[in-house]
Amino acid sequence: LTSVDGSQWKALPRRGSGVVAEAMAWDGDTVLAVDFDGWLSFLVGDAPQVTVPAVAHTAGYGGSRWRSDLEIHNPHNEPVSCTLDYFKQGVSDGEPVSRSVTIASSSSVRIPDIVSSLFATTGSGALKITPSGGSVMVSSRTFDDGVDGTYGQHVPGMRTTDAIRHFESGRLIQLSHSPDRSTGFRTNIGLVNACSDGMQ
Repeated sequence: LTSVDGSQWKALPRRGSGVVAEAMAWDGDTVLAVDFDGWLSFLVGDAPQVTVPAVAHTAGYGGSRWRSDLEIHNPHNEPVSCTLDYFKQGVSDGEPVSRSVTIASSSSVRIPDIVSSLFATTGSGALKITPSGGSVMVSSRTFDDGVDGTYGQHVPGMRTTDAIRHFESGRLIQLSHSPDRSTGFRTNIGLVNACSDGMQ
């Protein structure tokens, strides 16, 4: 099978059955499924990579100082080495800055202010974490590091299956904007392109 974009597909056995189903195909990365109602769906297997869509070491409104801490947990019985790729915001098709971190077995590593401490830069962007083997768990927090304390938000590590794919739509809830700039809440939106082609 050949799709309009030139991808080569081969038929797959339906899960739990030894019979090849014409309604399923695979191009080496993505599974294409057609159900009996004629709907198409693209099912992507989870890769070991984890993306943190927002990290920062930058100044914000009203003198805020945004910083990001990253935590990586290795749940396995062997140490794992992770490659961390930093993609700077606004740099199209740029090569990421890469660093390596080793996490002992059944342990966690926390990297405070990761943009500055590990990548020796400022600004904002996204991180891709790729373990040398197995999988890891990733969490982060981006916050205003003010003199009176910190406030911010949890930014989870996300896998490929968390991305909104072509033909799909996402819904953002809890958006807010208050006209009171001293005490009100405001919502920023960031988008990260998880594929090698441009997106609209």
